[in-house]
Amino acid sequence: MEVEQQTIMVKTDDFIEGVSVCIANHKPVYQGK
Repeated sequence: MEVEQQTIMVKTDDFIEGVSVCIANHKPVYQGK
């Protein structure tokens, strides 16, 4: 169970990192508002 939870946490971290990258790539759009 612990190993599965760690794997889920890692996937969540990767997802958050991916979202952060998307936000960083779209920053000029937000700054333009």
